[in-house]
Amino acid sequence: MDFYRLKRGKVKVDIRSLSIRILSLGLLWCLSGCFSETPHVGASKDNAEHGSSRQLISDDWLYLENSDADHSMLKSENSWEAVDLPHTWNDQDTTDNVTGYRRDASWYRKYLTMHLSKGRRYFLHFEAAQMKAQIYVNGELAGTHVGGYVSFDLEISGYVFDGENIIDVRVDNGIDIDLIPSHKADFFQFGGLTRDVWLEVKPSSFIKSVRIKTPEVTSAIGRVSLVPEVNLKDNFQPARLESKIFGPDGSLLESGLGSDFVIQNPALWSPDTPSLYRLQVQMIDERGSVVDTFEDHFGFRWYEFKPHGPFFLNGKRLLLRGTHLHEDHAGVGSAMPDEQRIKDIRQIKDLGANFVRLGHYPHDPVIYDEADRLGLILWDEVPWNRGGVGGASWQKNTHHITRRMIEQNYNRPSIFFWGLGNEMVWDSDAPDMTDTLRVLKELEILHAMAKQLDPGRLTVIRKFTEGAKVVDVYSPSIWMGWYGGGYHQYEGAILKYREEVPALLHMEYGGSSHVGRHVESPFGGVGVGGDRAQVSVEEAVNQVGITSVAKSYVWDETYIVDLFDWTLRYAETDPSFTGSAQWAFKDFGTPIRPENAIPFVNQKGLVDRSGQPKDAYHVFASYWKQEPVCWIESDTWTDRYGRRGEKKIISVFCNSNSAQLYLNGSALGTKIRDLAKYPASGLTWDVIFKEGINELRVEGYDNDQVVIAEHKISVNYVVDRPGKLKRIDLKLEKGPDSSLLIKAEALDSKDRLCITCAQTIYFTHNGGGEFQKGLGTPGGGLVRQLANGRASILFEPGDSEATIGVQTQDFKGHYIKIPEK
Repeated sequence: MDFYRLKRGKVKVDIRSLSIRILSLGLLWCLSGCFSETPHVGASKDNAEHGSSRQLISDDWLYLENSDADHSMLKSENSWEAVDLPHTWNDQDTTDNVTGYRRDASWYRKYLTMHLSKGRRYFLHFEAAQMKAQIYVNGELAGTHVGGYVSFDLEISGYVFDGENIIDVRVDNGIDIDLIPSHKADFFQFGGLTRDVWLEVKPSSFIKSVRIKTPEVTSAIGRVSLVPEVNLKDNFQPARLESKIFGPDGSLLESGLGSDFVIQNPALWSPDTPSLYRLQVQMIDERGSVVDTFEDHFGFRWYEFKPHGPFFLNGKRLLLRGTHLHEDHAGVGSAMPDEQRIKDIRQIKDLGANFVRLGHYPHDPVIYDEADRLGLILWDEVPWNRGGVGGASWQKNTHHITRRMIEQNYNRPSIFFWGLGNEMVWDSDAPDMTDTLRVLKELEILHAMAKQLDPGRLTVIRKFTEGAKVVDVYSPSIWMGWYGGGYHQYEGAILKYREEVPALLHMEYGGSSHVGRHVESPFGGVGVGGDRAQVSVEEAVNQVGITSVAKSYVWDETYIVDLFDWTLRYAETDPSFTGSAQWAFKDFGTPIRPENAIPFVNQKGLVDRSGQPKDAYHVFASYWKQEPVCWIESDTWTDRYGRRGEKKIISVFCNSNSAQLYLNGSALGTKIRDLAKYPASGLTWDVIFKEGINELRVEGYDNDQVVIAEHKISVNYVVDRPGKLKRIDLKLEKGPDSSLLIKAEALDSKDRLCITCAQTIYFTHNGGGEFQKGLGTPGGGLVRQLANGRASILFEPGDSEATIGVQTQDFKGHYIKIPEK
């Protein structure tokens, strides 16, 4: 349809709105135009024919990969692609093993049939547009937005009419030094409409938002103070606003016309009991009719850091057991469906974590919804990540994003911390942008803004020493045993910073691990050692010339298991420790790591980019998880070499009271779990494998010696030293659905698995069918390093025969034929 014809007979309405904040003391009047932004802290509930309503319109969009900014050129375009939202054009090119990814603009189109009603106002609500957006409605520019990761509203009442309307959105993720995060950040900045879009229909006067304050909370009372903001058309005056508060069980607890309420003996929100209350506010006109209804949930809790000591929630010490999460998943990038986002956050909760730092930007609303319900404490963060401080445009954009983050998530009981930046003085985007005084001044501005908007929450930053005295809580850079030093230095580093920082919360520790890679003698607790090794546990900005475990590129799971075991043992046994957050829960894509074992993937996750647990996941489960678990290190360490009669130490990670290990059916003795012991809380056994296949099984017992957890693995033991690479063989196995699993195995001169082979291998394909590629997972890429001599990839056969090959820099190739399906 040609939208220019639709303009005939259209009358554009100029709506002037009056916005009122109704406070407990008096009224505050201010003008509000058509482009007022509605905080997404709650939703105005559908209310018969007069209230507000929301309609999800994420299905059936069109996508055009054309960066032309001239909207008129769309008239002649016929190469649109059908898509559903969320969508990004960077779902494949970010981890396709080719340097660089598309940072440019594209167009989206939505044909939207609307049935307009007199006295109604119409808004588009975008949960995010990465990173800048121009919105056209029926050929006219209706509004713009700058800043990814935060939501925005656009009133389109004066641009739409009865029937079919055309919404065109130009989205641009091009490099812009006036926009955070910096293009030097260690994560991809996916372009597109990466979250949902809604059509909101509201009465001419409506409740814009209600800030729910809880200025006083104890176990005896919870005080509630409401700050509604209403958007009024012309001179309409509501007769009253009526509020109701419902308890966690749904019962009505309080109601009235005022803005202040007291709840007796409130059910407190915490990780163990995430009690949620529900607020309903109704706008009533002079006839007694309900004009609009607003609803949102909230919680009662109070928290504090004891100076140089632990963290307290609701009067009790709470060890913050945390991790980090990026919006990133194999095959879709940041354009994840809500189901996958929910799966991620529930997987974190199931692990036993109680705290998540959202890296490094505000996330999709469903994450906050789930965190509120699950009892996960959040650190929400402004995407000021590297690059320093820019000019006036940079500041305007940064302040808008900061304000928007706080406004849209104000009522979330899960949010305890407003993160104001990360590594801000790293990698200047332009000369002098990382000047310490400039960065410090900007941090002071953001801190003041956060306190003005929300004085009840704590401000935090990571890795800017000079800013530690500006914010309420500070995290230094402590990467012991990875970017510098050894993990045995962890306690000393924490004690040092604890003396210097009144409220210390350690963010980011760990290291990379390549799934399936194991070694008999990993680096120990002192790191790489030697004269050239970096002694400091702080990550250096420039890694050139640095000698560290990270730069060794061994990246075996064995070492990471030891590092996390040591770190968690300390965290769980120091009564003054506030807590920490491991980096990061899930592997994610990054543009600045092309030489990683999986190119362009940060492999520090406890799970891979598709959510499959790695070895480190099970270590955390043994310390944190509530349900009984036992795990033998490791399911993927299935081939081992050694001398005949040589003792191998087997570590078992359980959260049971005790455990017993069996080798080939023979019991090796029961051991008591003791958190003070290392490694594996004392659950280690000396094992002598027989040559060939060995079966290991563990039983975990409760205090009554009842089996509550089990795990078993098989190990093929070869009495010899590992051989060197002679050739690479390809094998076929049935994969999911109609796919085939192609397995590459590096073999020595005796046709045995070369478990020390770690070369980069390349899968090739000619003919029909296609690889499952560009996923950034252990089995979803054409290029990656061998893990103990193995690699695999999924292949979907096509309508003609295919030739599949594999090669390394030294081994020139082996090929197999796959028939047509």
